Amino acid sequence: MVKMKNVLAPLTLIFLPFFSMAQDKVDATVIREETELWTLSDDGSMSGTKSELNAGSTVGLYLVEDGGKQIPESVSAEIKLSWNRKTTQDFSKISYDGGGDSEGDFYVFSSSICAGGIPAVVTSENACLYRTKNPADITSLVLSRSKVVCLKGTFKIAGGKEMSYITYYDDASSSQRSGYVKTEKISTNRDDITALRTLRKINASSNQKLRTDLVSTLRDLNVSGSVLELIGEAEMRTLRATDLSLAGVMDIYPQKFTYLVEDDYLNIRDIPSKSGKTLGRLEFEEEFIAIRKTLATQTFDGNTDSWYYGVANGIDGWIFGGYLTLIEEEVEDEELLDEGGEAGDEHSASDSDSTSGSDSESSGNVSGNDEPSAKTSGTTGEE
Repeated sequence: MVKMKNVLAPLTLIFLPFFSMAQDKVDATVIREETELWTLSDDGSMSGTKSELNAGSTVGLYLVEDGGKQIPESVSAEIKLSWNRKTTQDFSKISYDGGGDSEGDFYVFSSSICAGGIPAVVTSENACLYRTKNPADITSLVLSRSKVVCLKGTFKIAGGKEMSYITYYDDASSSQRSGYVKTEKISTNRDDITALRTLRKINASSNQKLRTDLVSTLRDLNVSGSVLELIGEAEMRTLRATDLSLAGVMDIYPQKFTYLVEDDYLNIRDIPSKSGKTLGRLEFEEEFIAIRKTLATQTFDGNTDSWYYGVANGIDGWIFGGYLTLIEEEVEDEELLDEGGEAGDEHSASDSDSTSGSDSESSGNVSGNDEPSAKTSGTTGEE
């Protein structure tokens, strides 16, 4: 027993100072979009990293003793702005476990985070701000849907309603502001925060593939009813952009087209979309007889037109009209039947003066190169 005491005694002397040096932290909510992570250099200057935090992320905010109270550990440092001007910013020290390069201790703008609350997001189209819990004390300020806030408290008011006290980042003044909103206008569901942030990216992007990929990430989230409706709307918009037949098609008088780029071809697809399955090809100077077209148009390689459904080489399918050349406006039924396939007995004429290369305004435009699928240099290759 004596020997054990002799062993433990020095161990205690070694480890007690270690534990006493542990620094206190509290959870804080990131309330500013694209909050950059900074590192403090030995000379006291701040260096920006390539990593950013999404609004709604939770970080650990370091605290220090000051006059018997614990306050956030912060530092003021001069940084250079993108237009070669310098400014002094207040930074707070945080810890973040985002994995990879975004794991460890960093500094962020003090106005970008909020302690003493939990993440929440505005789920209604607009959320009015109130100065007090009194619904009559409304301001002219409005928070838009998907705005991330820090919820600090919820209070019952008359009529069984609730008001929530929040702090948010004001982009106009680059500072924090606080106020009250109706509790029904916000959600603390983490999946709601993720979904609305993703929906904002979808709406801001013109890259159809990225939009489709982002929509697919929303399907497994457990969101509230109002957010679920928004996801459904985004899915339908994405589908309509990738498959224009969902936005409506119309029958047309049978029209004969051809493709006039030598040593090249156009793809015949199962749906009017560049993501559709390729069923066959329309080669140089081969004929394509169309019997219907999409009501919406798309733009590829500067050509705006509908997709046309018809038959070529006995294959029924869709071809983007922007690369077709019209050679006959009304095809006789006998000639259509000679082509074979389903198109021969599916067409029904309706009034239309549509031709290829329409200058009509694009609906749901998608920029990119779909057709033709080039086999030679100097032609447009399919993505």
